[in-house]
Amino acid sequence: MAAIVLRPGCELDGARLYSHVVEFLPPYARPRFLRVQLAMTQTFKQHKVRLASEGCDPTRLPDPLYLLDDTSGAYVPLTPRLWEGVVSGAVRI
Repeated sequence: MAAIVLRPGCELDGARLYSHVVEFLPPYARPRFLRVQLAMTQTFKQHKVRLASEGCDPTRLPDPLYLLDDTSGAYVPLTPRLWEGVVSGAVRI
């Protein structure tokens, strides 16, 4: 998982980010999950310990989550239904 903070007024373009990631990162280094954070610390750092402990279950997190979807060629919103597919193994990551 990678955590990012967007600039104010910007939105995540899943298809554009996917093409950028595929161009510059080998398959093993591409983040499968993406979490859009709303805040950082006062020194512009991420809360790494909290992020790791919270995981990536969309039913428990307030932040938007995305999943790398190779079939659609984009980062798609990680919905609770899609998350159930990942957990059950129906959706391969």
